[in-house]
Formats: sequence, C-alpha cells, structure tokens
Amino acid sequence: MYKSIALGVTASLFSLSSMAQFSAGADFALPNWDGASVGYGVSAGYEVDAGDNMGVTAQVGYLIMGVDDAFFSNYAMIPIQLGAKYYLDEKSNGLYGHAQAGIHAMSITTPEIVIPGFGLIDDIVIPETTTSDSNVSFAVGAGYAVNESVDVSVRYNVITYDGGSNNYIGVRAGYTLGGSK
Repeated sequence: MYKSIALGVTASLFSLSSMAQFSAGADFALPNWDGASVGYGVSAGYEVDAGDNMGVTAQVGYLIMGVDDAFFSNYAMIPIQLGAKYYLDEKSNGLYGHAQAGIHAMSITTPEIVIPGFGLIDDIVIPETTTSDSNVSFAVGAGYAVNESVDVSVRYNVITYDGGSNNYIGVRAGYTLGGSK
C-alpha cells in the first residue's frame, strides 16, 4: 500500500517537473528572541504552476544563527515549508505575495561549564549538551521576480512552541535552476 502511494507521488512529481521551477538561494534571518542574532544559510526551492498567476511551493533550508549569548555555542535551524505564491503581474515575473506552513527543526548546543572547586572540592563539570526539537511554523511575505532566473523575497516567520512563539524576518535571494517559466 505504502509503495503504491510513494510510486504515485513520485510519478506525479516527475510529470509536474516539466512545469516546475527549481531554485537555490542564500538566506538571512533577523530573529527577535534572546540568545540569537543574525543568521545565514542556504535553501532549495520547488515551485509548480497552479494556474495563470499561482504557484505551489516547497522549500527546505539550513540556517546557522548568530549567537550573542555565552550560554549558547551553536544554534541552527532547518525550515521545511510548503506554500503558495500569487503573482500580481504574470507568472514568474514581478511582484508576488506568498504564504508558507511547515516545521522548523532546531538544534541548540550549550558549551561545557566548569565550576571551580578552588582546591576544596573537585571542579564541577557540566558537559556540553545539544538539544533538538521540531516546531510548527508559518510565514507570510512578498517577493519580486527580477527576471527569469533571479528572485528576491522577504517573509515574516513564526515558530510556535508550547507556551509561546519565536519569530524572525527572513530574506532570500534565489536563482532558478531550470524548468518551465
């Protein structure tokens, strides 16, 4: 059963690939939460036609967040989102709006902490720890297709978790690798 579904999805994607656009992009993130500063990374995108001015999108990336808190030594995110674009002019040209939803897989590493015993007791060592979590996320934004190959967009991402949310402004400059326009 699962093989049949996987085969059907794969066949559908290959049949749509003649109408699809693949892109690679450079990403920047401006977070609003404590402990993180400007992040940077890369992403891959996929867009398939869904009408005259519409496109259905999929995007996955890898962001390394800057760390401005001594308590964190590494902070990374993998956003995986599906969405839609609506072009205000014509398909793959000019200004567009877009919305996305998915998950952000996050990994945070805290450094080893040594509390000195000053010769009275042994030093207390708290080992380096890496914590990973995946949270539901969504984004809204706008972009501009500069030409058939270059696309620039900005989005407001919200990452939800129990008890609240974090958000960041994401900026992406993408280059279309192939497919139909």
